[in-house]
Formats: sequence, structure tokens, C-alpha cells
Amino acid sequence: MCTQGPGSLAADLARHLVDDGAFVLDVDPGEFGTAHLQVLVDVGWAARQASRMLDRSVRVSSTERGGRVVVTAEFGDVAG
Repeated sequence: MCTQGPGSLAADLARHLVDDGAFVLDVDPGEFGTAHLQVLVDVGWAARQASRMLDRSVRVSSTERGGRVVVTAEFGDVAG
């Protein structure tokens, strides 16, 4: 998922949160339908790192859309 290392994913996630208010990945579940599980782990870890970098709460959620999984990270302290 992350070809430049896990720190790069955390930095990208933090940048998207600051610039766009959210970090969104559209994930193909893969041949066995489980590829999104590693993405959830990776994004969850990166969200914790971004939370520390930005000193703000970050939450991660996922939804299924048309056989694909959409993983979203956003600030946890924003009313919604």
C-alpha cells in the first residue's frame, strides 16, 4: 500500500487533513476480498501518527460502495 514507507503515509494523511479536511482512499478488496484489511491497519496507524503530529484527534472509518471499500480519515473533534 505505502511504497515510500509508513512515515510517508502519515505525513500524506496529515497534509490531506490540513489541506482538505479529510483523507480518502478507494480500495479494491483484491482477489480474496481482504486486501482492504491491510489498508485499514495502515491508515489506522498513519492516523495515530498524524494525530500526534497535528495534536488533534483523528478518526478512521470505512464503508463499502459497489464492491469497493472507501477508507476515510478525518478530524475526530469536528461535529458532524
